[in-house]
Amino acid sequence: AGFTGSEVGHKYPEDKAVLKHMLDVRNMTIASKWFSSFLVDKPYEEVEADFIKELEYLSYVGATAINISEQSGSIQGKQDVAILDMENKRVLTDEEWDRLCTGLNKLGKLSLEKYGIRSCFHHHMGTVVQTVEETTRLMENTDPKYVFLCFDTGHHAYVNGDGARGETSAIDFMKKHADKIAYLHFKNVDHDIFARVRRENLDSDTAFDLDVMCDLRDGI
Repeated sequence: AGFTGSEVGHKYPEDKAVLKHMLDVRNMTIASKWFSSFLVDKPYEEVEADFIKELEYLSYVGATAINISEQSGSIQGKQDVAILDMENKRVLTDEEWDRLCTGLNKLGKLSLEKYGIRSCFHHHMGTVVQTVEETTRLMENTDPKYVFLCFDTGHHAYVNGDGARGETSAIDFMKKHADKIAYLHFKNVDHDIFARVRRENLDSDTAFDLDVMCDLRDGI
Protein backbone atom coordinates (compact mmCIF):
# COMPACT_ATOMS: atom_id res chain seq x y z
CA ALA A 1 0.00 0.00 0.00
CA GLY A 2 3.03 2.28 0.19
CA PHE A 3 3.00 3.05 3.90
CA THR A 4 6.37 3.75 5.50
CA GLY A 5 5.14 3.21 9.04
CA SER A 6 2.22 2.54 11.36
CA GLU A 7 1.13 2.54 14.96
CA VAL A 8 1.44 -0.65 16.98
CA GLY A 9 -1.76 -2.63 16.54
CA HIS A 10 -3.30 -5.17 18.89
CA LYS A 11 -2.12 -8.08 16.72
CA TYR A 12 1.49 -6.91 16.38
CA PRO A 13 4.29 -9.06 17.89
CA GLU A 14 4.91 -8.40 21.56
CA ASP A 15 8.55 -9.39 21.08
CA LYS A 16 10.25 -6.15 20.03
CA ALA A 17 13.03 -7.99 18.16
CA VAL A 18 10.48 -9.87 16.06
CA LEU A 19 8.59 -6.67 15.32
CA LYS A 20 11.80 -4.81 14.43
CA HIS A 21 12.74 -7.52 11.92
CA MET A 22 9.29 -7.51 10.33
CA LEU A 23 9.49 -3.73 9.98
CA ASP A 24 13.04 -3.66 8.63
CA VAL A 25 12.39 -6.11 5.80
CA ARG A 26 9.53 -3.83 4.67
CA ASN A 27 11.45 -0.58 5.14
CA MET A 28 8.90 0.53 7.72
CA THR A 29 9.02 2.03 11.18
CA ILE A 30 6.66 2.52 14.12
CA ALA A 31 5.08 5.93 14.71
CA SER A 32 3.64 5.37 18.19
CA LYS A 33 1.72 3.08 20.52
CA TRP A 34 -1.29 3.52 22.79
CA PHE A 35 -0.59 3.63 26.53
CA SER A 36 -3.36 3.35 29.11
CA SER A 37 -2.44 5.46 32.12
CA PHE A 38 -4.19 5.31 35.49
CA LEU A 39 -2.62 8.35 37.08
CA VAL A 40 -5.80 9.32 38.93
CA ASP A 41 -6.50 5.95 40.56
CA LYS A 42 -3.11 4.25 40.86
CA PRO A 43 0.18 5.20 42.55
CA TYR A 44 2.41 7.15 40.18
CA GLU A 45 5.28 4.69 40.61
CA GLU A 46 3.13 1.82 39.35
CA VAL A 47 2.10 3.76 36.25
CA GLU A 48 5.67 4.84 35.58
CA ALA A 49 6.93 1.26 35.71
CA ASP A 50 4.42 0.20 33.05
CA PHE A 51 5.25 3.33 31.04
CA ILE A 52 8.95 2.54 30.99
CA LYS A 53 8.25 -0.93 29.58
CA GLU A 54 6.39 0.66 26.68
CA LEU A 55 9.14 3.25 26.16
CA GLU A 56 11.78 0.52 25.97
CA TYR A 57 9.67 -1.28 23.36
CA LEU A 58 9.05 1.87 21.32
CA SER A 59 12.63 3.08 21.51
CA TYR A 60 13.87 -0.24 20.15
CA VAL A 61 11.59 -0.05 17.10
CA GLY A 62 12.42 3.59 16.39
CA ALA A 63 9.24 5.37 17.43
CA THR A 64 9.22 9.06 18.29
CA ALA A 65 5.86 9.29 20.08
CA ILE A 66 3.68 7.52 22.63
CA ASN A 67 -0.05 8.23 22.87
CA ILE A 68 -1.30 8.38 26.46
CA SER A 69 -4.97 8.01 27.36
CA GLU A 70 -6.10 8.27 30.99
CA GLN A 71 -8.27 5.23 31.68
CA SER A 72 -9.25 5.81 35.31
CA GLY A 73 -13.02 5.42 35.33
CA SER A 74 -13.24 4.92 31.58
CA ILE A 75 -16.53 3.59 30.22
CA GLN A 76 -15.23 2.81 26.74
CA GLY A 77 -15.67 -0.84 25.91
CA LYS A 78 -18.31 -1.32 28.60
CA GLN A 79 -21.32 -3.02 27.09
CA ASP A 80 -24.77 -1.65 27.91
CA VAL A 81 -23.28 1.68 29.01
CA ALA A 82 -24.32 4.50 26.70
CA ILE A 83 -21.15 6.19 25.54
CA LEU A 84 -22.83 9.56 24.89
CA ASP A 85 -24.79 9.77 28.14
CA MET A 86 -22.80 12.33 30.15
CA GLU A 87 -24.30 10.98 33.37
CA ASN A 88 -22.29 7.80 32.83
CA LYS A 89 -19.03 9.69 32.46
CA ARG A 90 -16.64 10.32 35.32
CA VAL A 91 -15.85 13.96 36.05
CA LEU A 92 -12.61 14.70 37.90
CA THR A 93 -12.35 16.79 41.03
CA ASP A 94 -9.79 19.61 41.22
CA GLU A 95 -7.50 17.37 43.28
CA GLU A 96 -7.78 14.59 40.72
CA TRP A 97 -7.01 17.03 37.91
CA ASP A 98 -3.87 18.08 39.76
CA ARG A 99 -2.84 14.44 40.19
CA LEU A 100 -3.39 13.75 36.50
CA CYS A 101 -1.51 16.79 35.21
CA THR A 102 1.38 16.38 37.64
CA GLY A 103 1.74 12.74 36.66
CA LEU A 104 1.66 13.55 32.95
CA ASN A 105 4.41 16.13 33.41
CA LYS A 106 6.58 13.50 35.06
CA LEU A 107 5.91 10.90 32.38
CA GLY A 108 6.50 13.44 29.62
CA LYS A 109 9.80 14.58 31.08
CA LEU A 110 10.96 10.98 31.44
CA SER A 111 9.98 9.95 27.90
CA LEU A 112 11.51 12.97 26.20
CA GLU A 113 14.73 13.36 28.15
CA LYS A 114 15.66 9.69 28.45
CA TYR A 115 14.20 8.21 25.26
CA GLY A 116 13.63 11.12 22.89
CA ILE A 117 9.96 10.12 22.66
CA ARG A 118 7.19 12.71 22.87
CA SER A 119 4.28 12.03 25.20
CA CYS A 120 1.10 12.89 23.28
CA PHE A 121 -2.13 12.89 25.25
CA HIS A 122 -5.11 11.31 23.47
CA HIS A 123 -8.50 12.82 24.36
CA HIS A 124 -11.01 10.01 23.98
CA MET A 125 -14.70 9.22 24.22
CA GLY A 126 -15.77 7.66 27.52
CA THR A 127 -12.78 8.95 29.47
CA VAL A 128 -12.14 11.73 31.97
CA VAL A 129 -10.65 13.83 29.15
CA GLN A 130 -13.39 13.66 26.55
CA THR A 131 -14.87 17.11 25.98
CA VAL A 132 -13.33 20.20 24.41
CA GLU A 133 -13.34 21.85 27.84
CA GLU A 134 -11.54 18.92 29.47
CA THR A 135 -8.96 18.70 26.69
CA THR A 136 -8.32 22.43 26.94
CA ARG A 137 -7.95 22.24 30.72
CA LEU A 138 -5.40 19.46 30.40
CA MET A 139 -3.37 21.39 27.84
CA GLU A 140 -3.45 24.55 29.95
CA ASN A 141 -2.32 22.76 33.10
CA THR A 142 0.52 20.60 31.78
CA ASP A 143 4.05 21.61 30.83
CA PRO A 144 4.17 22.28 27.05
CA LYS A 145 7.82 21.18 27.01
CA TYR A 146 6.87 17.66 28.02
CA VAL A 147 3.16 17.04 27.34
CA PHE A 148 1.82 17.30 23.80
CA LEU A 149 -1.57 16.55 22.30
CA CYS A 150 -2.59 13.69 20.06
CA PHE A 151 -5.51 15.43 18.39
CA ASP A 152 -8.20 13.08 17.09
CA THR A 153 -10.63 14.63 14.62
CA GLY A 154 -13.04 11.71 14.98
CA HIS A 155 -13.31 11.89 18.74
CA HIS A 156 -13.62 15.67 18.50
CA ALA A 157 -16.58 15.30 16.13
CA TYR A 158 -18.03 12.56 18.34
CA VAL A 159 -18.18 15.01 21.24
CA ASN A 160 -19.70 17.87 19.23
CA GLY A 161 -22.05 15.70 17.25
CA ASP A 162 -23.12 18.29 14.67
CA GLY A 163 -20.06 18.33 12.50
CA ALA A 164 -18.14 20.35 15.10
CA ARG A 165 -19.19 23.79 13.90
CA GLY A 166 -18.52 27.09 15.59
CA GLU A 167 -15.82 27.87 18.10
CA THR A 168 -15.18 24.20 18.83
CA SER A 169 -14.68 23.10 15.22
CA ALA A 170 -11.71 20.86 14.60
CA ILE A 171 -9.96 23.56 12.57
CA ASP A 172 -10.50 26.25 15.20
CA PHE A 173 -9.36 23.93 17.96
CA MET A 174 -6.23 23.03 16.02
CA LYS A 175 -5.41 26.68 15.38
CA LYS A 176 -5.80 27.52 19.06
CA HIS A 177 -3.61 24.63 20.24
CA ALA A 178 -1.27 24.29 17.25
CA ASP A 179 1.85 24.68 19.37
CA LYS A 180 0.81 21.72 21.54
CA ILE A 181 -0.36 19.31 18.82
CA ALA A 182 2.45 16.90 17.96
CA TYR A 183 0.42 13.99 16.63
CA LEU A 184 -2.79 13.62 14.63
CA HIS A 185 -5.42 10.93 14.24
CA PHE A 186 -7.46 11.68 11.14
CA LYS A 187 -10.93 10.14 11.48
CA ASN A 188 -14.48 11.02 10.59
CA VAL A 189 -17.92 10.21 11.98
CA ASP A 190 -20.88 8.88 9.98
CA HIS A 191 -23.87 11.19 10.48
CA ASP A 192 -26.63 8.57 10.33
CA ILE A 193 -24.86 6.00 12.50
CA PHE A 194 -23.93 8.68 15.01
CA ALA A 195 -27.59 9.74 15.19
CA ARG A 196 -28.53 6.13 15.87
CA VAL A 197 -25.89 5.87 18.61
CA ARG A 198 -27.45 8.87 20.33
CA ARG A 199 -31.05 7.79 19.71
CA GLU A 200 -30.58 4.23 20.96
CA ASN A 201 -28.05 5.06 23.71
CA LEU A 202 -25.50 2.60 22.33
CA ASP A 203 -22.23 1.61 23.96
CA SER A 204 -18.86 2.34 22.35
CA ASP A 205 -18.14 -1.18 21.09
CA THR A 206 -21.51 -1.40 19.35
CA ALA A 207 -20.98 2.03 17.80
CA PHE A 208 -17.57 1.06 16.44
CA ASP A 209 -18.90 -2.27 15.16
CA LEU A 210 -21.48 -0.27 13.20
CA ASP A 211 -18.61 1.76 11.69
CA VAL A 212 -19.51 5.06 13.31
CA MET A 213 -15.93 6.01 12.47
CA CYS A 214 -16.14 6.12 8.70
CA ASP A 215 -14.08 6.90 5.63
CA LEU A 216 -12.63 10.41 5.82
CA ARG A 217 -14.63 11.56 2.77
CA ASP A 218 -18.01 10.41 4.03
CA GLY A 219 -18.49 11.84 7.51
CA ILE A 220 -19.66 15.00 9.27
